This record gives sequence, C-alpha cells and structure tokens, in this order.
Amino acid sequence: MGEGDARSRGLYQRGHKDWRRYARHWHDLAKIYDSGYWEACRDDIEAANLVAVIKKFFYRENPIDYELIVAGNTRIVPEGDSLKSLRDDYQKMFEDRMFNTMPESFGELIRKCDDISIALNSRNIH
Repeated sequence: MGEGDARSRGLYQRGHKDWRRYARHWHDLAKIYDSGYWEACRDDIEAANLVAVIKKFFYRENPIDYELIVAGNTRIVPEGDSLKSLRDDYQKMFEDRMFNTMPESFGELIRKCDDISIALNSRNIH
C-alpha cells in the first residue's frame, strides 16, 4: 500500500497520522507486559527479526528502521503532539466503551510502555 492509498483510506490527514484507535496498540503491549507471555515475547529475537523483515518489505513508505529497533533502539512512547494525540485517542476509546474492564490510567500505560522500551533495549542480542 503506497502513501496515496493510505491517505485514501483515512490513515493520514493533512500530512499527519490519524491517531483514531492507535492507542489500542499501546494498550495491547501493556497487556502482554502484564501477562505470563511477556518474557517469551521479550526474549524471542528470531521472531523480532522476522517481524522487522516483514515490516521492511510491506511498509516501505514508513521511515522506521525496524532492524535498528530490534538491535536495541526501541522507543515506544511518542513525544510532543504525538503523545497528546495518543492520550486523546486513549481517552476517546474509554469514552466509546472499547474496554471490557476498567483500563489503567494513561500515565500507567505510558510508564509500562517506557518499562517495555527499557527491557527491549537492554537485551543482549549479540
């Protein structure tokens, strides 16, 4: 899917990412972090490398270097306006009752995602 296709599907607006329902990905990461699967996910470098190859192949318009991320340069929590958009989206998901149970606060979600980044960047993959 090229950038024009993404725009036609509403993923971008006026050159900016449309954050609608993107917060679900951060929420999912936090749930994995809290689960019994976290350590296996964290330690599966082979799977991470396969995901990097697939992302590189299928999402070429994306400027993210996934191989660099696997190597220990993960940053999950955005900054500035992107963080505000993520917070607003998370709040909207709550208001729209997209959660089956009471979700954690946005601050707690971000703390967990920072912890995930630290854990992923601390892996010894060499």
